Amino acid sequence: MEEEGLDFRAYGRVVQKWWWVFALGMIGAALAAFLLNRNPVPIYEASTKVLVEGRQTPGTPSASDIQTSRQLAGYYGSLIKTRPILEKVSERLPYPYSVAALSSKIDVVSPGTFIEIRARDPDPVLAAAIANVSAETFIEDLQDRQFAQIAQFQASLSQYGIGQDPSIIAAQVATMRTLSILETATPPRSPSNPPRQWRNMILGALMGLFVAGIAVFALEFVDDRVRSPDELKRLTGLTPLGSLPHQKGRNGSGPITIDDPHQRTALAESYKFLRTNLEFAALEIPDMRSILVTSSSPSEGKTTTAANLAISVAREGKTVFLLDCDLRKPALHHVFGLESHTGLTNILLGEAELEDGLATTVIRGLHVITTGPRPPDPTPVLRSPKMRGLIERLCTMADLIILDSPPVLAVTDPMLLSPLVDGVILVVDAQHTGRQAVKRAAETIKQASPPLLATVLNKVRPTGRSGYDYYYYYYASDNGTENGSKGRLGRLKKILPGGRARRRSSSRRTSSNGTGNGSQGKLARLRKILPVGNGREKSATAQTPSGTSSD
Repeated sequence: MEEEGLDFRAYGRVVQKWWWVFALGMIGAALAAFLLNRNPVPIYEASTKVLVEGRQTPGTPSASDIQTSRQLAGYYGSLIKTRPILEKVSERLPYPYSVAALSSKIDVVSPGTFIEIRARDPDPVLAAAIANVSAETFIEDLQDRQFAQIAQFQASLSQYGIGQDPSIIAAQVATMRTLSILETATPPRSPSNPPRQWRNMILGALMGLFVAGIAVFALEFVDDRVRSPDELKRLTGLTPLGSLPHQKGRNGSGPITIDDPHQRTALAESYKFLRTNLEFAALEIPDMRSILVTSSSPSEGKTTTAANLAISVAREGKTVFLLDCDLRKPALHHVFGLESHTGLTNILLGEAELEDGLATTVIRGLHVITTGPRPPDPTPVLRSPKMRGLIERLCTMADLIILDSPPVLAVTDPMLLSPLVDGVILVVDAQHTGRQAVKRAAETIKQASPPLLATVLNKVRPTGRSGYDYYYYYYASDNGTENGSKGRLGRLKKILPGGRARRRSSSRRTSSNGTGNGSQGKLARLRKILPVGNGREKSATAQTPSGTSSD
């Protein structure tokens, strides 16, 4: 099995599939950004600068004085937004802001030896007033506290009989730190948040694209279904023969059959591709005559696939026998509108001859063997040597034998039938089947080692540029041009003639009149085996109904 790597084509298919989600996310987020910022409230910012002087002697400040001023600027800056200061500022403003509201409007920074108080407000005059009043209030509060400390010191000296000595008072004043307004705030002329509609819309679109991408890839990660032949091949390591589109019957539900030979629908064309690719796969197996069709779980379309594949092959002038080996839940008799009174079980038990169990259809060359009465335990019936002998006998009478079997993960019946046929086709439902179920089914069938094991992706919903999408991609790219495909198909028909003898049988087929090579000889013998009017043959004018089977 091929190792999974980084496949950019897979990501491209995801984008192509969910492009409308990405577009909707970008447009929606951009529109939301436009509406939210359509009429933004202008905010004006004003600033006041307060100088901090930490020297104790007049003259040029020393390095220690500058360092002291920086430390004091950081310390005082942290005190400006304290509750006592903000309460005093709010009392002096024309508009009574709360402490919390005022704190959100003020920023204080101390880049050096000064303090910068920045105030924001929708009113430029009020923004400047908040900055100036905050600076003035803090300076006054700091001076009041310093003078209170000097007065308290003098009161303590008087207790010891020391009077108010001017030299002592001068020394106390010299220790005071000086704060002064270096630059007052003025009402700004332009807001600090100019409208940036295009920038906001672009950022919103990018955010919407990001959110949509996360949502899409989360959905793809959670989605466990197999959606493409490439993915099916990487998962199982098996060759996909083709893809079948998802279609409903004429009554609005259930599968349909390509019973009209003049159909030119996507379903009919897809089965032509499937038949052609099966013939190419037969090049690796000498004289391939029998195919088993199964699935991993019920309702994946294996019965419909087996019936339509048989119809498509029969229209090529081949003789096809279609056996319903699903002895647990048979459905082929519903698809072709046949009775199931006499069929496979009657032939194996010796209760009826082969010609009694064969039922003809309106499709020339296609004959169906229904299940007949269902046994309590189908395992001994399918395991019996008579089953092997019946398949070998039918292979000498027809160009292709197609067996419809139960799901491989539900019962062991397909494992009993796989060694009896030349190839197994695993039908996978692209709408419901999970990857682990497909992987387990493929591994289970591989244990039987059939000569040919391939897959078919069923119920593919058309996406992309054309209605053929996945299955057309396979056949157009792998088989080359249309003319080249027809040429190879013509050569293939020459390689695999209809009257070629089957090597697994010990006795070779011979025509009773000596000219029975090919499907003409087999049809002539069938007419002798099946007498007209045996009660099982359908009228040539009967119409095949749409399939109503759950498969």
